[in-house]
Amino acid sequence: MIVFIYSDSVPRLSIDDPLWISGLSSLRHLDMGGVKFRDTSSLVEYLNMLPHIVEVRLSLCEIQSIPLSLPHVNFTRLSTLDLSGNRIDSPTIPSWLFNVSSLVHLDLSYNSFRGSIPAEIGKLSSLEFLRLSNNSLQGVIPKEVGNICKLHTLGLSYMNISRSLPELGDVFSGCIKTSLENLDLYRTGLTSYLPDWLGELTSLKILYLDDNSLVGSLPESLGRLTSLQKLLLSYNKLNGTVPAEILGGLVELVYLDLSNNLLEGIISEAHLANLTKLSDLDLSSNRLALEFSPNWVPPLRLQWLNVSSCRLGKKFPSWIRNQANISWLFMANAGIVDQMPNWFWVSFVQVEMLDISKNAIYGSLWFSANKFFSKREITRSSRQFFSGTIDPAIGESMPNLRILLLSETSYMVMFPRLCANYKMLRLLISPGISSPESSLIAGNTI
Repeated sequence: MIVFIYSDSVPRLSIDDPLWISGLSSLRHLDMGGVKFRDTSSLVEYLNMLPHIVEVRLSLCEIQSIPLSLPHVNFTRLSTLDLSGNRIDSPTIPSWLFNVSSLVHLDLSYNSFRGSIPAEIGKLSSLEFLRLSNNSLQGVIPKEVGNICKLHTLGLSYMNISRSLPELGDVFSGCIKTSLENLDLYRTGLTSYLPDWLGELTSLKILYLDDNSLVGSLPESLGRLTSLQKLLLSYNKLNGTVPAEILGGLVELVYLDLSNNLLEGIISEAHLANLTKLSDLDLSSNRLALEFSPNWVPPLRLQWLNVSSCRLGKKFPSWIRNQANISWLFMANAGIVDQMPNWFWVSFVQVEMLDISKNAIYGSLWFSANKFFSKREITRSSRQFFSGTIDPAIGESMPNLRILLLSETSYMVMFPRLCANYKMLRLLISPGISSPESSLIAGNTI
């Protein structure tokens, strides 16, 4: 029986008994992602009866269990199996999977598989995509994984590896080192330093090592990853400087996150001059100082910039002026003691999130309805000194503005009659703000 169930007014297909699937003898591709299976006790057995099945995608289907073994594996042509985002609770990865030698794409992420990764996974020699992230797996990565020569994506985030990263060198010394393009080891309990063998993964485009317990400096071997597009090393304990020779050579970088470490020293033009494709840069919460010549025009294409708690100098950073595509800008606690330049409000009309708090910026607060923040949700500018008038039409052109944080600061800002028709806005106002419409604002204060 097939019925529609509704959740939040959105129809969702629900299947009571999937027995009918076993009768589709010519079926090659099955994609029922998001369909709720009420009875999954025999689902895999029914699929195993399809002699021509090539692709099975059953993500987010609320599957609670799959068999640990099958009397006979009939998946002779199956190349894609996606069971991600279900409720599969299993003491181990089922052994029958390792007999499906035709598998190219295997995604078991976001379930509750436990135990370790069996060495038998090396039998899947055709695998190109393997994602086991967000389960309850633990232990070492079997060295057999390193001999899957076609593997380009390996996702193991949240696996409790709890080993030193250098110890994994045996795994990544096999033929995988030339094929691997995407390696996700986010929050896997890794310790120790960044080993030189990372530089041997010459095809790597994406590397997630964030939220571990890695220490030490950035090794020169990282500079050999010239195809790297995304590098995430945040939330570790990395220290030392950021060598320009390493960073400047990663010319394909689009996303770089070194935040929340113990890095120190200077970031100069030499670090960024060659990163013409960089769109997301996060250096926040380190001990870094950004020092550029006053007239430098960076070749970056930034959409996200976070340099909070970095030292930017007392002058408002003019080098961001040409970054007209920035939508998220964070420069809190950056040591700026300067007047807010008028060009800022013109150059950054597209900003959706702005945090310039904990500086000593002063000048005009230009909240013009047709110039700035027409689509903004959060603007934070605490601990500054501003003066000026907020455009009366701001309520009409900023219907999505939810929070305007004007706290911990000294303001002389005139609020016009704007809040009566501004039901979504909640204002947090410091005592220094002057408002002839205080009765209207009070009803919306946080």
